[in-house]
Amino acid sequence: VVAGVSLGTSLSMRGADGRYSASDAGTARTLNVTYLVGAYAFAAAYAYGVLDGMVLTPAPSARPVP
Repeated sequence: VVAGVSLGTSLSMRGADGRYSASDAGTARTLNVTYLVGAYAFAAAYAYGVLDGMVLTPAPSARPVP
């Protein structure tokens, strides 16, 4: 959510020429860094979830059939 909001806000701050104004440059840079951190955190959590589900979770124990 943080990544999406940061990206949307920073993109809405752009002018008609696709550039940020001098007064908005610092805020836009902070929002872009926040977007990258959020996106990488999501990717890491997603990769861990896949790894945990496929490799790290033990197989269920087999029960003897009566």
